[in-house]
Amino acid sequence: MATEKRRFLLIELLLAAVLSFLLLSLVLDRRQKPQKVIGVVIHQSSEASWRGFLSGARAAAEDESVVLSVAENVNLMKASDFDKTVQDTVSSGAAALIAKPVTGGAALELMQALSGRMPVILAGVSDASVCSVTPDNYAMGHSVGEEIRADYESGLSGKTLGILLPEESAGDAQQALSGLQDALDGSGVKILYKVKNSLTDTGGADVIQRQQWVDIVAALDDNNLGIAGELSLSRNLHGAVVYGIGKSEKNLHLLEKKALRAVIFPDEFTMGYETVQTAVQGLSRGRSLSPRTIPYKILRPSTLFAEDNNALMYLMSR
Repeated sequence: MATEKRRFLLIELLLAAVLSFLLLSLVLDRRQKPQKVIGVVIHQSSEASWRGFLSGARAAAEDESVVLSVAENVNLMKASDFDKTVQDTVSSGAAALIAKPVTGGAALELMQALSGRMPVILAGVSDASVCSVTPDNYAMGHSVGEEIRADYESGLSGKTLGILLPEESAGDAQQALSGLQDALDGSGVKILYKVKNSLTDTGGADVIQRQQWVDIVAALDDNNLGIAGELSLSRNLHGAVVYGIGKSEKNLHLLEKKALRAVIFPDEFTMGYETVQTAVQGLSRGRSLSPRTIPYKILRPSTLFAEDNNALMYLMSR
C-alpha cells in the first residue's frame, strides 16, 4: 500500500513538472516572438463615426494576436499632418499600416510609396495602386437614388434636388454621385445644386442653408447627412426630405426621429475587421493583398429595429 502511494505521488509530481515546463515554454515563446504591431491612421479617431470601424478592427486584432496602434485623435486634413502622423506610426514600429487619407493626391502618393515596403491597406478609400477595403460607393449612391424614387411613385417631375458632397475622398464621392445620378436618370427631378461641404456644426449648417430651397436633399457622406438631418429635425430645411449615406450613431438617432427618410449604412464593423485581417495576411511572406468590398444596409425608420439589425444597433450603442 505504501509503495502504491509513493508511486502515485511520484506520478503527480512528474505531471506537475511537465505542466510547469510547458507553461514556462509558452511564456518564453511569447517573449521571443513579440506580437506584430499594425498602425491605424484615421482622421479624428475619437469621433463617434469611427466607433463601428474601430470595434471591428480591435476584434480582429484580438483574433489574429496582433497589436493595434491607433494614432491619437489628430486632425489630418492637411497633407503635412497626414505625412508626419504616418511617418511617426511607422517609426514607432508598425509592421503594417491601415489608413484613410483625406488630403488628396499627396497622401495617396505616400501610401503608394509605403506599399512597396510594408502591407498598406486603405480603409474606405479605393485606389487602383494600393489594396483597399471599402464599400461599393457607386452602389451606395445608386441605392440613395432608388430610395428616393421609391417614395415618389407618381414620379419626380417638378421636384427639386440638392446634393451634398464631402471635400475629401473626391474619387469615392464622385462614384457615389455617379450612382445617384444614374438611378435618377429619366425621373424628371431637377438638380438645383451640388455643394462640397466639409464644415461641421454651425459652419456646415450655414453652408447648407445658403443654398436654394429644394424638395429633396441627398447627402453623400456622414457629416453632411448629420447636419442636414439636424436642420430637418429643427424645421430649418424648408420642408426638404433628407436621404443619404451615413455611418454614425448620430444618424441612426436622426433616422429614428424621422428627420431622415432613408440611410444607406455601410458595415463599418466588417470594414474594420477585414482591414486588420488583410494587413495580417500581408505580413505573411508570399501572400498577395486582395481588395475587399464590404456590404451595406438600407435603413428606414420602419426597419431600423428589425431583427436583422440587432447586431448593428448593439455595436453602435457600445
